[in-house]
Amino acid sequence: MKTLTLSTHYPRTILHCIRDQKDLCAEFLSDAQISPSVINDSRARVPIESHVKLYQKIAPYINDESFGYLEHPLRFGTFAIACEYAGTAETIGRALEKISRFYSVVTDDLKLDLQIVGKEAHFSVKLRKPELDKVFFLVETFLCIGFRLSSWLAGRAIPLNFCQFSYEPVENKNEYIFLFPCEHRFAGTGPNILAFDADFLNFPVLKTASDIRSYISRAPADLLNKLVGSDSFTNRVYAVLSKKDCDDAQDAKTVASELAMTEQTLRRKLRSEGSSVQKIKDSLRLDSAVFHLTEDKYTIAEISEKLNFSTPSAFSRAFKNWTGVPPEEYRNR
Repeated sequence: MKTLTLSTHYPRTILHCIRDQKDLCAEFLSDAQISPSVINDSRARVPIESHVKLYQKIAPYINDESFGYLEHPLRFGTFAIACEYAGTAETIGRALEKISRFYSVVTDDLKLDLQIVGKEAHFSVKLRKPELDKVFFLVETFLCIGFRLSSWLAGRAIPLNFCQFSYEPVENKNEYIFLFPCEHRFAGTGPNILAFDADFLNFPVLKTASDIRSYISRAPADLLNKLVGSDSFTNRVYAVLSKKDCDDAQDAKTVASELAMTEQTLRRKLRSEGSSVQKIKDSLRLDSAVFHLTEDKYTIAEISEKLNFSTPSAFSRAFKNWTGVPPEEYRNR
């Protein structure tokens, strides 16, 4: 099994800027292999590669990487130059400083900042007009850049201490444990902060110019990869299970053994994060099911067997419980 899908919240978020151009929306969705009837279903999911294709269609067309959520556009290619500039730094701390400085020159609508607070580094995101970022797209994006681009440059995940948000997400809250694998503080006010040990700032940048060009060509795929952060127990279990075939043992005892802990400890750790082995298995199964249904390569019965369900009807019941519709209807949308 693999990490394959994400909430339809994300493609809806970037489609809003061309929502009045119905024919163009339909064309871009078709090119990305996303059904128009699925896009407005908050319980549905789409393959990550489809969302990336949609992003790569819309961003250059509107010439705005902020997708209308800032007062002034961030011209297409801004993120690419920011990555190239950050990649010339010797350390992660200098890379974050360069990203912050770069965007301060490019726009007055956005402020990125890196501060040392005791033994912690705080990377913060502040918008001049936060009311324009109605679905928190830009805050999420730049916090992901602070965490995921830095982790990628260093060749290892930053061990996050906590993330603080000036809001509480509605549609995509369940994605946050993967986007930001740490404690979440939804303050309602104040800055949006990514906090981690300051020692990480001294880690070297390991990527070459060629690596960075490849990263840019894939964007925003690496910002959405659930498995970059392996420091929450949810993500550790996700990483273990995602590497297994459906026939492999996937029970809590087996997973706990692979993580060198007792089953009781694993369950307690996951419970403290609002998760469980079964929830993670269901998430992986849903990812795979949506992927196969979108590909239209296998029958419902074959997908059921691939995901190790006892019968196709058991698979259909589970899929309807996850998404609100049976797999046949999901495929035919």
